[in-house]
Amino acid sequence: MPTNLDLYISNLDVCNNDITVAAIIGSTYDPIAGTDSNLYYQAPLANWQRIFKLYTDGDGDVRLLTSQAKDFISDGTNAAALSVGSLYDVCGNTYTDVSNNPYNTSKINDLSAVLGSTVDPASALDFIQELAKAVTGSPQSVNLLSNEEALYTNYGVQIEAAATTISTNFATAGTATKNSLIDSSSPVKLQVAQKIYQNIGSIDATRYTLAYQATRTGTPVDTSGATIASDGSGTGATVNVSMTTTTIDNIAINTTGSSYAKGDAITITTTAGAGNTIGIASLTAFQASILNGVLTTEAGTEFPLIAGDVFHIGVSIQNNSTQTNIALKNLDTIGDTVTRKVNLHIKLV
Repeated sequence: MPTNLDLYISNLDVCNNDITVAAIIGSTYDPIAGTDSNLYYQAPLANWQRIFKLYTDGDGDVRLLTSQAKDFISDGTNAAALSVGSLYDVCGNTYTDVSNNPYNTSKINDLSAVLGSTVDPASALDFIQELAKAVTGSPQSVNLLSNEEALYTNYGVQIEAAATTISTNFATAGTATKNSLIDSSSPVKLQVAQKIYQNIGSIDATRYTLAYQATRTGTPVDTSGATIASDGSGTGATVNVSMTTTTIDNIAINTTGSSYAKGDAITITTTAGAGNTIGIASLTAFQASILNGVLTTEAGTEFPLIAGDVFHIGVSIQNNSTQTNIALKNLDTIGDTVTRKVNLHIKLV
């Protein structure tokens, strides 16, 4: 069974600072029920797979690179052309149980189902309540603000600006760099590629093998040069199979072939005869590259990311630097800066 990645990508943390409170009108409001919030986004697996790539060079040190990505986090059309309401949905998620599916396609969503005080308040509501508290002394004054709706809109602008900032890191392709040479001074895109590459290795190292997701039929045996049948156009590759009774220990390339592709199904026949085979229902790009003998190509091979992988990015939003309270004292100057760290969950589907 595959092990899903659950990775916090701190390299992509962003902060937006442009929320402003205006005049006071008059009303009452229930107290704030909670603090820091979660956001959820469902990203196409193919978008992320084509961004992060690797290849092995002659000295065996893996090189990592990134490709251009316009839809890393976006409304599904263009990461540089986001608008309020196209990407961030203040409370668009109708799921109130986080164990259920809290993700919606092409939307960054709050967990809360309605705009109101909840155990886990909507991200925008939580922030604006805290902002009202800093300005007036009480979170109950949130509905006393004359520009309450504008604040929700402005909050959405900042969430989308954060998404654009994150996507901008991958707006151009990166050059191939040895894994051992990537450090804190390297481009963010390479640091992220390295983190994902290393975490795949530590969490689910089998993704980097030819035996990933392989299953047996019958009782295959150790075989050198086992032949491969493919439902695609791949031909010519043979492999060495290592077994311990009914357990597949390893599948290693013996002779490289050509034209194997991601998604192909292959069947490996061992010397035990018909019915004693090993099958892989859907090759990863990495496995196809092994069979084709092209792991060294500078075009790169996709990381073996799979559906269900989740990445976390911190989005920090704070009050405008000129914001004052009702005593006309600047919040930043008096140490009452309002900051909320939001956990943006990105699930690959």
